[in-house]
Amino acid sequence: MALLHERGRLLLPDVVSPVEYLYRLLQALGLTVLPLTVEVAVLSRSSIFQHGDPADCLIAATALHGRWPLITAEEKLRALPDLHSIW
Repeated sequence: MALLHERGRLLLPDVVSPVEYLYRLLQALGLTVLPLTVEVAVLSRSSIFQHGDPADCLIAATALHGRWPLITAEEKLRALPDLHSIW
């Protein structure tokens, strides 16, 4: 989210920092941020990913590792055979 804000792709009110905005959003939606594990980091760099965005690979690897569905419109990620994608 901070990266999107830095690149001008996410506009935030001047009175709210990206960190504060993210905390408020997580709380409002009842979401939990999962830690980055060694297993997920290694999986995200494996040859199964033909995607150039390392952040997307980390997110998809987290979903794969935890066997959780992933909401994505990214076709390269949706094509992964063991990834259950929603959208």
